[in-house]
Amino acid sequence: MATPAKVISPEKQYELRVQLDQNLLGIIRNCKKLEAERDKKDGGAKALTYLKVAEVLKHDYYNSVNDVCISRSASKKIQDESTYHELAQLLEEHNELTAKIEKQKAFLDEVTIPSSIQWTQRVQRGEKTLEALENKLDTVVKQYGLLTTCNHKLHSEIDHMLIERMNFNKLWYGYIENLSKGKKVLMDVLEQATLSYNNRDEYVAKLNALRAFAVDDLRRHTQEMSLLQKRLDNDRQLNEFMGFKEQYRNMMYLLEKKTKKRNEQRMLTQNNINHYKSLLDQIQTFSGTHCDSNSAEFVSKYTSIETANMSTFNLINDLHREIEFQNNDLVYLQNAAAKYDLENINKSLLQIYNGITALFKICKCSKAPFLQLLGENNRVNDYNVLLHIQVLEEAIDQYLCKAYYTEKSPGKTKVTETIIDEDITPLPKHSIEVICPINPCPLCVDREMVTDVIDSLQFVHSKDAVKEQLTERLMLPDGLDRLHNVSACNLPKSREIIQKRFQ
Repeated sequence: MATPAKVISPEKQYELRVQLDQNLLGIIRNCKKLEAERDKKDGGAKALTYLKVAEVLKHDYYNSVNDVCISRSASKKIQDESTYHELAQLLEEHNELTAKIEKQKAFLDEVTIPSSIQWTQRVQRGEKTLEALENKLDTVVKQYGLLTTCNHKLHSEIDHMLIERMNFNKLWYGYIENLSKGKKVLMDVLEQATLSYNNRDEYVAKLNALRAFAVDDLRRHTQEMSLLQKRLDNDRQLNEFMGFKEQYRNMMYLLEKKTKKRNEQRMLTQNNINHYKSLLDQIQTFSGTHCDSNSAEFVSKYTSIETANMSTFNLINDLHREIEFQNNDLVYLQNAAAKYDLENINKSLLQIYNGITALFKICKCSKAPFLQLLGENNRVNDYNVLLHIQVLEEAIDQYLCKAYYTEKSPGKTKVTETIIDEDITPLPKHSIEVICPINPCPLCVDREMVTDVIDSLQFVHSKDAVKEQLTERLMLPDGLDRLHNVSACNLPKSREIIQKRFQ
């Protein structure tokens, strides 16, 4: 009869996983030490011997993996099952034979009454056969135990190698993704380089044409300026000549000009007098005094009012100065409050980080997946907190799944537990391509930046200014023309040919 397969409890599975994680960390440390020792070693015969040893170890590793796969294959399982069935049949046959022997002994005891010598001989023969059968049974049982222990060891080694293979596949696929990303970036850089190289001749020709046009404009303007200067000199000489001639010939015109100038000066002085009178009237109305009776009284009142105004002005200046001091104090207090809030936030963040490390230890999570990203600083900080949180989320999801499984699976003893929420599921993780499927074309952006000629001085924009400029740019009719890949860009044929070469 076939015995039911052994079910490993989740606690043992968890302990095995913890042991595997610890072994993996030890292997990673040994690998790092070996890499450091390899870097310290110089090149030459030692390096060749090490490489040969590494190749031999790789060959042994692949052979061991093949042996493990063969041992886990279906044919080996069938052989194990066949040996198990054979052993079970042998045990059944042994039981049947022992029963027959006992029956035959009882029958012989009833039928014949042998002598004492025959009886002793028969007993000795039976004991010998019994000892032989017991020895056979012991050997078979020991062989069966050895087979079961070997199978258990092989299963544990296979599980360990499968876990190592899974981790290796994860690292391998990560490296492949990084390599593909690097290839994409390199292709974009090469395409931008080809674009700039193709546009170079065009821009050089434009610059040469503009330089020649500027030289021609300079020559033409210098010729025009020389002609205009000559014409201006001739006109000035002619004007001076005609002025002297008219002065000596037309004296009445000069007299009329002088009288006209005198009248204009008189009108100007009269206007100034009227203006000053109006100002004096305004001062009298504002001050409430009259200068007809006594000018000294008016001056004294005006000076008293002016001193009062100056005192109020000084008072206002003092108040403004105090307000500035208070504003400075207020700014200092606001900065102090901001620093205090920042210190409190840093303290709370430190407490959160300590709590994350405590949860990390409680959940028995390992830092092996992102150990290379952490570097020398293994503590939780502002830069690696998201990685720790991600690992904690995965561990918590596993614990929730285990708790849900243990709750739903029928056990020997059921304890009444209060379920908080059965609909707890981990949040979906969307890729960046789903959030933002298209990137702006670098070739179109480069062309727009090159063709955009601005004469004024440029400054760095703030975040709000960049947002406003981006919204204004997207509201234009051609705002979405740049949102396409490099392969979908409308390039000239020469650029397409160069692009195919690099692809």
